[in-house]
Amino acid sequence: MTVDAEDWLLDEIASTAVRLAAACFAAIVSDEFDAKILLGRFAHDEAALLRRACARFDEVATRTRAPTTLAAALEGRVVPIPDRPCPAFMACTDWAPYRGAPATSPLADEPTHRYYRERTAIRTRQMAELRAAGRSACVAPVTRRSLADLVAALRAIERPGRPATLRLSDAREPVGSTGAPLNALLQQNLVNLEIPTIELCCSLILESGDLPLEFVTDMARQAWDEARHAQLFWTRLSALGGAVDDYSASTVLWRMCRGQSLAIRLALHQCAGEWVGVDGAAWYRDAATRAGDPETAALFDAVMRDELGHVRLGHRWLGVLCPDGQDRAATRAAAAALRRAAGKSADGPLAFPLDEALCRAAGFEDDEIADLATRYRLHGSLAEAAVRP
Repeated sequence: MTVDAEDWLLDEIASTAVRLAAACFAAIVSDEFDAKILLGRFAHDEAALLRRACARFDEVATRTRAPTTLAAALEGRVVPIPDRPCPAFMACTDWAPYRGAPATSPLADEPTHRYYRERTAIRTRQMAELRAAGRSACVAPVTRRSLADLVAALRAIERPGRPATLRLSDAREPVGSTGAPLNALLQQNLVNLEIPTIELCCSLILESGDLPLEFVTDMARQAWDEARHAQLFWTRLSALGGAVDDYSASTVLWRMCRGQSLAIRLALHQCAGEWVGVDGAAWYRDAATRAGDPETAALFDAVMRDELGHVRLGHRWLGVLCPDGQDRAATRAAAAALRRAAGKSADGPLAFPLDEALCRAAGFEDDEIADLATRYRLHGSLAEAAVRP
């Protein structure tokens, strides 16, 4: 492999890492929900391309190995942050070195050709999505920051961007089977769960530190799923005549995680919070089925299955960060304390009825399931108490 070809591949890796970092940061600070949804999907696109480009480099390089972390992939480059997603930001640029590679270059072989076709398809789709969203232009990027600068700025953000029309409050809106309209349930899932989780996944990507790129792609995969859920909730809410600003919204999830270690954040949200999401989605799916609402039931069933995978990811990476069982238990306890302080379910009644089979499918350890079973036996669940005559 020629030095030029290695350099070209490393440049492709770095450029893709820049797009990934920019998409993640912009998703957090944007004050538009549709932009956050787009950027959550784009972050997954770039993370997947980054892993494939690194794998291709390792197949043919002779001088060095491919980067194994986001920081290494960026090669110290600055990241331009736009005011909003637009063609100037996610430009479908050609990969000139590939197009001009001689027949003897590794850039002209079949695996690189396959990568190029996938890259082109993804970038073309991104541009089509931007056009479909009516985002034909934006001003030039207003900031250019290193990854360290982005992380420092991220940790200083007290709350992520929100639409100006949205009323912010930590007061809980009554939802679902407690007697409030279905629109409240859909809106609260959209603005208080799905959108915040896109932001939290993007923050984990930017702060991934020494964790391998596999962690980055796992969090980006979850961001894509949450973007899908947000769009599903938004579409269903709109079909029922509701709007995203009909009820208040909270940024408590961001504030709970802000300033915490990666391990605590995974325990707090991916392991505990997403698990509540699994049980909640199953509960509301069954309620919608009983109410004769198959569209909403299908929505919550899809969410439940995705969230199950997110809890598995959380447990897996918590095990990587805390391989010692006692350390893992201490991290879970610290996360529970944060949830308790924020008024989330951490002891006493569970939020929803316990399903031990789902717990095992999500990767909970035996002692965790035993603790949950004890809580459920002694205190029941808030959801059941709300509908009890």
